[in-house]
Amino acid sequence: MSDLPRSISVAAAGMACSLGHDVVTACAAARAGLARPSPLPEFVIGAYGEPEPVSGHVVTALTEGFHGDARLLRLLVAALQDAVARFPAIATAGGRLHVFVAFPASDRTGLALERIEDDSLLKELQDAAAAGRCRDELARTRQLVTRAWGMLGLPASGLQVSTTVSGRSGVVELLQQAAEVLAAGQCELALVGGVDCMTGPEMLRWHSAQGRLKSPAQPVGLMPGEAAALLLLVCPTLPNQGGLGSDGPAAKLCAVAQHDGPTSQWAHDAPRGEGLSAVVAQVYGERAAPPWLVADHNGEEFRAAEWGVAWVRLSARFEAFRAASIWLPAVSLGDCGVAAAAVALCIMVRAFERGYTPAQGPGIVVVSSDGPERCALLLEGVGRDGR
Repeated sequence: MSDLPRSISVAAAGMACSLGHDVVTACAAARAGLARPSPLPEFVIGAYGEPEPVSGHVVTALTEGFHGDARLLRLLVAALQDAVARFPAIATAGGRLHVFVAFPASDRTGLALERIEDDSLLKELQDAAAAGRCRDELARTRQLVTRAWGMLGLPASGLQVSTTVSGRSGVVELLQQAAEVLAAGQCELALVGGVDCMTGPEMLRWHSAQGRLKSPAQPVGLMPGEAAALLLLVCPTLPNQGGLGSDGPAAKLCAVAQHDGPTSQWAHDAPRGEGLSAVVAQVYGERAAPPWLVADHNGEEFRAAEWGVAWVRLSARFEAFRAASIWLPAVSLGDCGVAAAAVALCIMVRAFERGYTPAQGPGIVVVSSDGPERCALLLEGVGRDGR
């Protein structure tokens, strides 16, 4: 576990998802338990003798007609536009701003292909993954950030950009990097987030072939979603909190824990919940107040089993966890993939900003990748004067 610099505060900057094109609307709707799933007519599954489309959580009117990186760009531009509207200092920061964004890898549909029995689909996914591996991911993702900046007419001179395609844990890794860069004085503002689309045809075919997609023929599984979410990290010691306004920040990042273990989506053994419970226990530490957890559990059977075992472990170790609150954004937004951690953080930070956190203790965002990576981030509220 690593403690993050205590001077690093965070604000929910921008979001685009199925519940709204701005972070205020989206988080309020998620808090109310709203959901807007819709049929995905481009992917139909036969059920009970009739072809029926699967359902997903798409960003209506924003991404329709766009695919691949163009769709990611649309989502990122919408979230960035929201962030600039909320915090105009982002637009004028220039070289004082460092942007960190997690993207999906181009070749991710090349994983676990041994599970796919359809030869034609297997060949299609292998070809797509091979084409993705030939791409320069660093150049591709940085270009997407730069293009988003340019599409909004923002000055990009001196803009610092860092990206990753390391999966669901990417946002957590970038948050650590951003906190270190801010603490070292290498920038004054850090914009950190993630973007992903799980509703594309290739992703739908890949998940369906592995039995992971919720559909009329399979009641247990994930519902795909898409989103972009951004958080603004600042040093409150700077004048005007680096653009957070006179009220000051409402939340601070305190600790992060990461664990790589034997458990993964593709392991043959039943999940034991050790890694997941370990990272949550590490960030919670010696605290006694019941925590509030926001997790990226997406409805898959593997995730449910892992969460159940992890919860038994945590409840046995910490009495306070028996009174903990748990929120699952995927219920309202679907599985947002790489962006899920940033979405969860925005929902949590907005709760601190608005004063409706459901527990007395800290907030913990829990992230589980398809692979062995398990992560937890702990946030605490601060007084409106920044302390």
